[in-house]
This record gives sequence, C-alpha cells and structure tokens, in this order.
Amino acid sequence: MSGMTEQGGYGVKKNEDVPPSSLAVVTLTPEEDACEIHADHSPVGLLPVYHHIIPQSWCLAAHVPIDPEKIRLYATCHDNIHVAIDLLVTHEGDIPWDIRRHIGAAEMDLARYGYDRALQMDLKPKLTL
Repeated sequence: MSGMTEQGGYGVKKNEDVPPSSLAVVTLTPEEDACEIHADHSPVGLLPVYHHIIPQSWCLAAHVPIDPEKIRLYATCHDNIHVAIDLLVTHEGDIPWDIRRHIGAAEMDLARYGYDRALQMDLKPKLTL
C-alpha cells in the first residue's frame, strides 16, 4: 500500500508476505516503524528493516532453522551491527579498543548478543557483509 497512511504520513507499508530478500519499507510514520535501539535519528531514518539477532546465513550454513528473534532498526543501525558482527568474527570476539570505540554501544551490544547466542548454539560465525 502506498500513499497516505492511516497515521497521516506518506509511505509504503511492509507486507508481511514479502520475502525477506525484498526491499524493506519506506515510511514517514516513525511512531510505528521506529528503530528499536535508538529513539532519535538525525536525519530521521526512512528505511526500517528487520534484523535477525542471529544472522540467517549462520543458521542456513548449519542446516538449523532460522532463529525467529528479530528487531526493527533503521538501515544505518542495521549496517553498523553487521560491521560489528564481522569485527567480532574477524577478531574472534575480542575487538581491540582502537577499533571498538568507533561502534555505538547499542549496536555493539546487539552484535555481541547475537554472536554469543550463535556460539552457544554451536553455530560457526562467518562474515556477514
């Protein structure tokens, strides 16, 4: 659906039947589609995406069901989390401070949570980007 939404903002709403590989939704209704880790974004995020806490590729490689736990983020946060995940993989979970200090705390916490859960499930973390 595009055009005016019930909330009065213009945008395209996510159809839950759309495959995950499809483009996410552009929306101007932040109350409904806001990033779940940051209350404010400047500029306002226009592309909310759903991030699987444990990367789908890790589950697929291990032939286990994709973990259903997801969080709604704006695209920049999502990309930053994947950079943090890849740094965890590259540095075997111990990112040096001179690199780590450039990653936001919320993004790092979420990346660490997914990485640690994957290890607990005996998944083999690989680069995601």
